[in-house]
Amino acid sequence: MSKLELEHYVVPGTLLNSKVIKKLSNGLMVKFLKIFVGFIHADHLVRPLDSYANDEKMLVRVIYQCNNPPMIFLSERHKTIKPY
Repeated sequence: MSKLELEHYVVPGTLLNSKVIKKLSNGLMVKFLKIFVGFIHADHLVRPLDSYANDEKMLVRVIYQCNNPPMIFLSERHKTIKPY
């Protein structure tokens, strides 16, 4: 399966295992499914941003995707997101 085909399965609401690859001033860059990189804004983290470490594993949920530029936004607060 190519990367483009996998993007059809990574839709909003998908629950994923991820790993922190970089701490930013406003959130975290994480890697998931071995080839995807996503962003978690600090508002969507369970703990303070300073408490996260590189290579830390976490369970995240896809919030939305942008096509141009291609970016996947995630949330660690998936347990507090209420269904519509």
